[in-house]
Amino acid sequence: MTLISKKTLSLSLVVVAGLTLAGCSSKPSPWAEASSPWDSREESQEPEPLEIADIEPVEPAPVEDTIDPMEAEPVIEEAVVEEPEPIIEEPVAEASTGEGLAGQPADYFAVQVVASGSMEQLNDFASMHQLSDQWVAETNVDGRVWYVLMLGVYPSKSEAEQAMEGVMDLETQPWVRSVGSIQAVMN
Repeated sequence: MTLISKKTLSLSLVVVAGLTLAGCSSKPSPWAEASSPWDSREESQEPEPLEIADIEPVEPAPVEDTIDPMEAEPVIEEAVVEEPEPIIEEPVAEASTGEGLAGQPADYFAVQVVASGSMEQLNDFASMHQLSDQWVAETNVDGRVWYVLMLGVYPSKSEAEQAMEGVMDLETQPWVRSVGSIQAVMN
């Protein structure tokens, strides 16, 4: 815009504003006369001061007992004790020929838990320690019959060693051996 048009615009706004205000009356409207805040200043009076005797005492609100967080009893979480899952005992076989082991690959591994010359003693041991008698083999070593209780059969030696950790507390000196070594002495 040019300098002349800015001046013209400014002058036009002043003229329009003046005409608009000229249309307004100097006398206030009836609704504004009764409640004008400027008129009430003249009529208002200072509030009367209160005397202490005129004030009613206020009773304090009852105070609830509070506990200092530093003095509160510590929260002791109870340790979660997981109960071992009960092992369902299967009936103990009177005599097992180890046919289950005979069908296993010779390069697999087994954890031998215990060996006994008596099948009855082996069954009692398995029952007392809640071990399965699924992997029992009758073997012949130096002309003597031995009943061997295995924990299980595993595809790798490391898996067998890991499983053996679960029976180390039986104090029977469990050990990992190949299924082929058991099959070689089975009756």
